[in-house]
Amino acid sequence: MMTGRTPSEKAIQKTKKNLSKALKDFERLFLSENKKYIVGDQISFADLQAACEIDQLSKYYNNIT
Repeated sequence: MMTGRTPSEKAIQKTKKNLSKALKDFERLFLSENKKYIVGDQISFADLQAACEIDQLSKYYNNIT
């Protein structure tokens, strides 16, 4: 998208697959064991930063949440 060219369908599917894996890994590593927050027992900058980063993806992927 940064080049102004439309990506191929293969590239789009690969990116979606990679994104799905990354989000699953994130959830498994940071939000496992019924934890609500990335670090500690209350909201932190890490949670806000992660929310902002993930929210940016919603412009391109409708079903990431």
